Amino acid sequence: MGMSKAATALVGDLGGTNARFGIVDLAAAGNVAEQVLSLRCADYPDSRAAIEDYLARSNRSHRPDVAVLACAGPVTGDSVKLTNNHWQCSIPGLGAMGFSRARLLNDFEVLAYAASRLQPGDVESLGGPQAGMPDGHLAVLGPGTGFGLSVLARSGSQAIAIATEAGNAAFAPNDALEVDILRVLGSRIGRVVVETILSGPGLLQLYEALCVIHGVNPTATNAPQVTEAARSGERMAAQAVRRFCAILGSVAGDIAITTGTRGGIFITGGVADSLAPELLSGEFRKRFDDKGRYREYVSAIPTSRITIAHAALLGAAVVAHTLR
Repeated sequence: MGMSKAATALVGDLGGTNARFGIVDLAAAGNVAEQVLSLRCADYPDSRAAIEDYLARSNRSHRPDVAVLACAGPVTGDSVKLTNNHWQCSIPGLGAMGFSRARLLNDFEVLAYAASRLQPGDVESLGGPQAGMPDGHLAVLGPGTGFGLSVLARSGSQAIAIATEAGNAAFAPNDALEVDILRVLGSRIGRVVVETILSGPGLLQLYEALCVIHGVNPTATNAPQVTEAARSGERMAAQAVRRFCAILGSVAGDIAITTGTRGGIFITGGVADSLAPELLSGEFRKRFDDKGRYREYVSAIPTSRITIAHAALLGAAVVAHTLR
């Protein structure tokens, strides 16, 4: 006897600080999460307590049969330990809570599923054409606490998200100043990788490296201070922010080539959101396109920043529909 079709699904986005939950009607065609609520992780001893509290607050007569959770941490087998808080989640644990079907996905992995469902109003163009290759692969990448990348590989009606550890790929300088940046950071930490620079902590490290190169005493002590100083006209901070956006463009272009994501590149992450005006200034897309004989290849790929509030819940809803 086959399983009966599930009526609703719990979708969640579990981060280091906040956990967002919603309910998806699996009988409906769309992927809209209803009754979205954000809970502070610190208020709960574990993920189970947070889920139970959310379900109690949602006040539904029937508990959802399906659970799909996007987790800010590496999923190993059927369990995940969140990177920036003490919570853990597992498929058996969700089964014990009454969910007959469940999936745990890395938070960037679930964003890849969301990417194919984003509407023009859900993104802000960062340059390039409005549309990429129809049914071409998509990539979601960006700087936050670290640097994340996921790829949605598409073939006909099939699509599968591929989680990566691209933030730990080596940083490649593109000009003499970036060679100096690599040298300064390398003397401090050894191997310099993408997220050494393209992350919240990385923006500060980039700023400090530029201060060393130019013989200036740093004044900012965290990434928000660097951004604030840049906007008030402080020279080294402004150079750090400009260079950060340029390097992000270079890395995004390299990713487009190495992953063949000709359908589109989507930028996300807290740092990218905080630098939204600077990403539009031109250095990002200029460096994205600056790929020598591959310029024509990358110039046909659209680049956008995800602006929709709950993209991870959208991606989780897409996955939930496959578990009906």
